Amino acid sequence: SPPADAPGSVPGPVRRNAVVLFLEMPLELKSILAQMHHLLQGQAPGLDAEQRLALLVLYASLQYRQAYSPWTQAASYLWSQVELWQGFKAQERLSRLTDSPKEALWELAGNIPYGGHILDSGDAEATRSLCQQCLAPSAHRMPGPGLPTLLAALQGSPGPGEEPANAPRGSQPGSAGQPGSFSPLFLPGLSEEEAAATTQALIRQLPSPMEPAWVGLCNSLKGELAAGRSQAMLAALQVAQGLWQPRGPPSIPQRAALQELVGQGLEVVQELAGQLKECGWEVGVRGLPPKGQPRPKPRPLQRFLLEEAGGFLALLQQVQRDLQCGQEHLQGPPCSSPRCAAILHELEQGRVPPHWLRYTLASPPAPQAWLETLRCRCRLLCYYLKAQTGVPYRLAAFLHPRRLFLALRQETARAAKQELHCYALEQQVLPTMLPPSNAHDKGLCLTGLELRHAAWDMHSGQLKETLPAQSCQLPAIWVQATFRSWKTRPCVPTYQCPVFLGAPNAFVPLGSQQAIIHVALPCQMAPEVCAQQRVYAVSVLPEDNTSP
Repeated sequence: SPPADAPGSVPGPVRRNAVVLFLEMPLELKSILAQMHHLLQGQAPGLDAEQRLALLVLYASLQYRQAYSPWTQAASYLWSQVELWQGFKAQERLSRLTDSPKEALWELAGNIPYGGHILDSGDAEATRSLCQQCLAPSAHRMPGPGLPTLLAALQGSPGPGEEPANAPRGSQPGSAGQPGSFSPLFLPGLSEEEAAATTQALIRQLPSPMEPAWVGLCNSLKGELAAGRSQAMLAALQVAQGLWQPRGPPSIPQRAALQELVGQGLEVVQELAGQLKECGWEVGVRGLPPKGQPRPKPRPLQRFLLEEAGGFLALLQQVQRDLQCGQEHLQGPPCSSPRCAAILHELEQGRVPPHWLRYTLASPPAPQAWLETLRCRCRLLCYYLKAQTGVPYRLAAFLHPRRLFLALRQETARAAKQELHCYALEQQVLPTMLPPSNAHDKGLCLTGLELRHAAWDMHSGQLKETLPAQSCQLPAIWVQATFRSWKTRPCVPTYQCPVFLGAPNAFVPLGSQQAIIHVALPCQMAPEVCAQQRVYAVSVLPEDNTSP
């Protein structure tokens, strides 16, 4: 990133005749603060006042968080200086119209300039939480490190848990780059130039690079960001190198490997289709009973399992037809079907064809790994069909997992002879990883949930902040349908944790519409902090072929 005084190094004639088309935002938080503070000099009066600096810190934090948006946001947001100027103008007007301008500005910034155009509910909640932490009065601010420490560092006041008054300038206990103590003296009554110089000096005292925890994110994301940038650079270099290499027909070893992959895939899907058909005639395509037998009326949960198995069987049969066509194409004359050619091309490139991706979790794996996920799903579906009750369920095994909870509510309402809308879902985190053995008639148990951006404390049964990059396994969660009534507020803070489908250590898109369910998890930190860190859970398939 260029330094904040980079325009001063441009020759005068060039600078006078240059036209600014766009301004590239630096990648580091410290550089963003320095650049924006330099550009706003002389344009925003009272820039170094406490309330103006709070808006500047909020803008820089939101910009810096965009670097981690693939892991913490459903989408990226192109905020510009327009939102910052709107905040300055609203600040001036509110100071004349209301007695509590800070609280009003916090509400407006979270709902209009920054949060107004955000469609995803999870992103909007995190943005409102950041606005509260920066702009709300001290009585409404959430305690803890991160943004309060950064705000205190630039305002020349002690942060949470720091020594006030005459601590040495730039004292930084703890590891470099972590939110530490900043207690420089801020002298009141300074002129605009002196206040600007003081703020620039405070910005220079910030560590570089700065950890994600400064803006309310999990520190483990730093390694993922570095790995993602390295992979992107490697991919760009490979593409640039491939531009100079003519592409010819596939070589003989590649064709032989493709034939082996197609043959292996045929064996797998035929075997899995046979296993599903052995579970009962109801799984077949037509679902017709044998002659002379009436059609049974399955319970809602059983009907859900049969529909899932039927949809999975239809996918296996479609994959079988595609692979048979591809095998004939490889062994005999070329096939005229564009679908067959497209599927063979994708398999040759080591990718799962898009025609099969409707039953794929998160990012598509390699074809061999995808076949293993089919095998695992088939084993789980057969296990559920044979047992039906009293078994732990993995949401990753289903094509439509939301219907599982609808079936649970339907079954409970039917047993009580009540309307469906009278029942809501209630969750409870169990103290162990094992499901209960004596309550299978009252609900269902979820297992295989992987917690990310936080850790689970087994002793206290609460969420806690995490430092390592690896994810944490959640205990079994009991879900039941209860009659809707007035609920009392829990004594312990509770975070509504979204649950997505995914694979272990794989990228998961965080769109709120893709969340299967929200699980109420007790937490040691404030729920708003969990929203800032974008804590979520992922339902994954078992890595071995023995555990359900």
